[in-house]
Amino acid sequence: MIGAAKKIADKGKPVFPCKPDKAPYTPRGFKDASTNPGRVHALFNRHPDALIAMPTGTSSGVFVIDVDRLEALRELEQELPETLTIRTPSGGLHFYFNHVPGLTNSPGCLPKGIDVRGEGGYVIVPPSEGYQIEHRAQITNAPGWLLERLTEKPARNTVRTPSTAAKVDIETGPIPEGRRNNTLASIGGRLRVYGFDHEAIEDALLRINAARCTPPLEETEVRKIAASVARYAPGKVGPDAETLEALEAIEHSFWREEWAGMGGKSERSLIAVLIRVARRHGRILPSGDVEISIDHRTLALASATSRRTVGKILKRSEWLGRGQAGSGTKSGTIILKSRAKVPHSYHRESLEQTKQASGETLRAPRLRWSAPGIRRLGKSCEAVVDYLDRAGGNMTLEELAEAMGVSRIWDFRRRVVFRLETAAVVECSGNGVTLVADWLEALNKERENAGEIAAYRRDMARYDRERAAYTKRYENKPNRSPSQDEMQDFRESYPQRRRKAVELALALLFAERPEYRQCQVGQITCMLPWYLPTDFPRGPDGVPKDAEVEAILDGVAA
Repeated sequence: MIGAAKKIADKGKPVFPCKPDKAPYTPRGFKDASTNPGRVHALFNRHPDALIAMPTGTSSGVFVIDVDRLEALRELEQELPETLTIRTPSGGLHFYFNHVPGLTNSPGCLPKGIDVRGEGGYVIVPPSEGYQIEHRAQITNAPGWLLERLTEKPARNTVRTPSTAAKVDIETGPIPEGRRNNTLASIGGRLRVYGFDHEAIEDALLRINAARCTPPLEETEVRKIAASVARYAPGKVGPDAETLEALEAIEHSFWREEWAGMGGKSERSLIAVLIRVARRHGRILPSGDVEISIDHRTLALASATSRRTVGKILKRSEWLGRGQAGSGTKSGTIILKSRAKVPHSYHRESLEQTKQASGETLRAPRLRWSAPGIRRLGKSCEAVVDYLDRAGGNMTLEELAEAMGVSRIWDFRRRVVFRLETAAVVECSGNGVTLVADWLEALNKERENAGEIAAYRRDMARYDRERAAYTKRYENKPNRSPSQDEMQDFRESYPQRRRKAVELALALLFAERPEYRQCQVGQITCMLPWYLPTDFPRGPDGVPKDAEVEAILDGVAA
């Protein structure tokens, strides 16, 4: 199998090992496929019982029509053209065609029992056990009628709600492994919005799982998804009362934490953003923690930090944890822990006051740190604004200093509060600090003057470019690794390549630095015979002629 896998890779088709049940051995599935002989040897040497799998789509240049039910071939309008055909262990057939950009794993309007494997899919290839060549032929282009059937939208599958005449669209096409849980949860959420109860959601998800999931999930797993979705109130799939109660406890601890140092204040920004996002679509876990679906780029932008900082904080924070990994266009999740270590050394009445009339806290935008040559308000001013907003807009200097964990009050007044006063965000009267009426507008104006909003837009554009590049990462075929003979030839040609480089360097020297010919002719010409060929044009003094050197350089450039 190792030899067979390397032969396939030598043809430019990336391969990776799969288990006997066709599940990948590699952690990232088909994304770990390779054409590198050493990499392929290592993968299959580690798993001697592996099946050989090949990703379909741009990386391999093919897509595959997977026929599980041979009777379905008679339901097609025309016969499939002659192309490479593989017989599968179940008696089905794989028809190979040249890849068409944009073709995914959606079968479009093909008959039931016929699937397609395009971008984002993979197939098991011979000589894997049970897979053999049925018809050896050149891989051909798919006919136009087949592509039309593949790209045609199928009739939407809808169900009626029990209480209204409205229809719920639950059609998603085939649901591949890796997206089954998220897709079923999304379908269940839509059903719950329209008033379906637990039993109806469970019945619908079980039918969809059996018909469209490849392979289907265990029934117990589907029932868990239905039960989780049914906890939400009808008409609203978002944080339930239990989730909001857990968020209240987390936020209560958040206000009592002392966020010391630059690292602490950056971590505080991340948690503030996550609390705000969790109010809209957080989900409580059995442990009592709250899970939020958000990618690192979005979190970095919202918290006015970098992606690198987000990664560092996630590794060391006692407040945060990594949840589920992202998949495709689906973001990963981050966990807000409910039992973080919080010192309760102070209990201030000012921070126990009722929230704003809107019920919201942490309304202020996150602020960036200052940079070399750029003076900004920074994270300390951000925290001051948050504490003032939480306390109703007014606190004393002593209360603010205690909340910030600062002992030198007047130094805190000079370095932090005075900057907010200068920016017309707060007003100071005696020992009191008060947010002005239009403090949010003043804060955004200061952000614009300090270049924070422009920097935010630049980061957002850069992250969009990174996302686009990541999405298209499979459009270019992987570079073919050099063979052993090519590498040996390259090593053996080193002296000749070095000599040519030296000859060109000396030619440039004499062409561009005529003073060398005048002042150091003796020293240079004594070195020339070893470096330059015997037919190299020279003048009477043994120095290359300018015009002839220029002609040689023109020839080299050509």
